[in-house]
Amino acid sequence: MADAPLNWIAMIDCLSRTRRFVDPASRPVSFAASEVRIVRPAVIIRACGSLSRWRSKQQRRHSMMELYYGAGACSFVPHVGLEAIKAATGEGFEPRAIKLHKGEQHSPEYLALNPLGLVPLLVVDGKPLSQILAICDYLDRRYPQAGLLPADPWQRAQAMSTFAWMNNTVHPTFTHIFRPGNFAEGEAAQTEVKRLATEKFRGHLERIQVMAEKAAPFLLGDKLSFVDAYALVFLRWGGLAGIDPASLPGYRAYVERLAAVPPVAAAMAREGINLETYRK
Repeated sequence: MADAPLNWIAMIDCLSRTRRFVDPASRPVSFAASEVRIVRPAVIIRACGSLSRWRSKQQRRHSMMELYYGAGACSFVPHVGLEAIKAATGEGFEPRAIKLHKGEQHSPEYLALNPLGLVPLLVVDGKPLSQILAICDYLDRRYPQAGLLPADPWQRAQAMSTFAWMNNTVHPTFTHIFRPGNFAEGEAAQTEVKRLATEKFRGHLERIQVMAEKAAPFLLGDKLSFVDAYALVFLRWGGLAGIDPASLPGYRAYVERLAAVPPVAAAMAREGINLETYRK
C-alpha cells in the first residue's frame, strides 16, 4: 500500500468510499477500507476539488448547444456570443437556421421547442432556453473567460442596464415600424404608428451613436460584448426603417470596425448579411 499515491486513495474515498478503482494505467486496484481511512483530510479535500473540476470540465466538453436563429434578426446577438465563446474556449455549437420569411418559426416542430414561435432559442443538451437576455446571461455565466459581459459586479450591472434598454425599448420600437398591424387597425392608423415609431427609433440610434463615439474600441471597453452585437443589428434595422446609416457617421464607422472582428464576421457570413443588406 505504501506505493499507492495519496491523491488516488483520496479520490477513492470521495467516490462513496468504493473499494475498487482504476488507476491511470487502467489497471484495477483494490484497497481495503481500513487503508482508505488513513488518508489525511487535507489530501482528500484537494483530491475531491480536483475531481470535481475534472468532472465539470468533462460535462462541459460533452454538452451539446444548438442555436436557432433567423438571419438578420435579434438572434444575431447570441450568435456572435457563441462565435466569441468558440474563439476563446474552442467549444463549438450547432447553428440551426430558421427561415422567418417562410414562417418556419410557426412549424409544429419548432413550436414544440418554443411555443412562442420566436428566435433566438438556445437548446443545451435537449433543454430549450428562450429570450435573448436569459440566453446571453446563461452564456456569460457559463463561459466567463469569453468576457462577453464585465466581471466586476457594478460594471456588469451597468452593462445589463444598457442591454435591457436595448431589448425592452429600442427593439420594441422597431417592432412598431416593422409590424404596425400588431398595434393599430386600418391603414391610416398603422401609417401613423409607423411614423411615430420611426421618429423614436431615430432618437434611440442617435443615443447609441453617442456611445459609439466613445467606444474604446467597443461599447463596454476593450472587449467585444453582447451590447456591441445588438448595436450592429439596430443600425441595419434603421436602414429597413428608411434611416440611412450614412446619416449617423459616428455610429456607422463604429459598426464598420465591429463587422471586421472575427466572431462578428463569422456570424454575419453564416447569416448572409452585411451592412447594406437592407437595400436589396
